[in-house]
Amino acid sequence: MWDLLTFLLVLSPVQPPVPHHAPEDLWKPLKKLALALEVVGPHERWIEDYRSELGYVRRHWRELKNAPPLADCQVLPTLPVIKECRCFNRNHQRWLEMRRLIMLHQQEEVAEILRETQQLGDLWCLMETATCPNQSWVCRRRALQQLRERLGPEAYYAGTVPPCVPVWHFQLIER
Repeated sequence: MWDLLTFLLVLSPVQPPVPHHAPEDLWKPLKKLALALEVVGPHERWIEDYRSELGYVRRHWRELKNAPPLADCQVLPTLPVIKECRCFNRNHQRWLEMRRLIMLHQQEEVAEILRETQQLGDLWCLMETATCPNQSWVCRRRALQQLRERLGPEAYYAGTVPPCVPVWHFQLIER
């Protein structure tokens, strides 16, 4: 019975009048539902205010109802690979910034490459947030949603991720 009541409270179009302090019989179904809806993970902490926590679940369930599930993280590179790629991206950005200062005659071209590198870095940052197990599930699913929007549905669902730096600008040096 409490499971059904909790489900109806979450779906309610208006803020339901619930107490701040609730018995454990009300908490268990809320936690179970939040886990099933991928709003709150098992590693996340709850405060002792039932009304606030119900509001949190209701708000984020509505926000994330069209967001990809956390299972989508399985098609992304592993977290250690993502961290290495982000590090490479940051180092490449620093190198481009130095190159822009030194090579004044190519400043505009280097600035454009730097913008592309920053955009790719932003994508890889979203991947890091999405795959980090210490992040809240809300943050992870938001990151997946933004990643899908920025990559486009076709590339996202195909699991096609761009390189961490614009390799198409790299030049082959021949001897």
